[in-house]
Amino acid sequence: MIKNYILLVSFYILGVSSFAFELPEVTGHLNISLSRLETGFNDSPEGLIFSGGSFGSTHRSTHSAFVVKHSSGNFLIDSGLGKNIDKQFEDFSWMFKPFFSYVKEVPAIESIKELSIDKIFITHLHWDHASGISDFPNAKVFTTAQEKEHAFSDVAKSGVGYLFNQYSSKLIRWGELKLEDKEYGPFRKSLDFFGDGSFIVVALPGHTPGSVGFILNLSQEQRFFFVGDSIWSVKQLNPVAEKFFISKKLVDERPETLLETIELISNISKKNKSLVVVPSHDYPHISKRIPVYPEFLGNKKGQ
Repeated sequence: MIKNYILLVSFYILGVSSFAFELPEVTGHLNISLSRLETGFNDSPEGLIFSGGSFGSTHRSTHSAFVVKHSSGNFLIDSGLGKNIDKQFEDFSWMFKPFFSYVKEVPAIESIKELSIDKIFITHLHWDHASGISDFPNAKVFTTAQEKEHAFSDVAKSGVGYLFNQYSSKLIRWGELKLEDKEYGPFRKSLDFFGDGSFIVVALPGHTPGSVGFILNLSQEQRFFFVGDSIWSVKQLNPVAEKFFISKKLVDERPETLLETIELISNISKKNKSLVVVPSHDYPHISKRIPVYPEFLGNKKGQ
């Protein structure tokens, strides 16, 4: 009884309903498709990724960006490692550089030269998500006001995760994600960005102050939930598990709130069988579900 009461209070704080974990059905034929871009990776023992992970197994943490073709134009979900990542990374604290080493692959801008990118939607502004935004000067970069305000704060500049040199340029065209008082499944607030049910923005607090998730509906049978760094592996959903304690200490702003977010994602995943939860750095899971550019999933083959 007490546990149920605590869960009710937690879900209220998160702005969700504790009972309706089912997402609304997708209706109509949406003109949208999805592909992925691999911009880099890091290999580490699974035990360093989440609590209970095996130290005898290797987890590949991919630095992915995702390209979406929509009837209103092409956009990215996160930007991965950009073409200037080595220079940007010089500003990373020497003390933490060994924990965040990377192997470069192809920057998003190099993979999709022939595509015009109108918008970039950022789950959060940590270095491995925001590195490539300056490579797309004509694209509008969307994040929450809370995330942007924190990223420009002295706290973020002196902490771990944010690299001010990636998003400080006055040439970046910012857009704000303003959630509305519209329920979407368990979420009391959401934003149907294009107004057609294809791309829904929801809050996923805990990892960073303004972290968000994106629900991409290609069809009722093909639905993807981009959860950023709320989790690093889908294995954290069943059973629910936090990041490895050192990793959690380094990168999660509010671990207790994030645990509630993970529990929410887990419940949503269980109740929506066609929904694929996509952590930004879970290569084994992503690679099985989303084809590499120029291949696409969905109804739109080109513009």
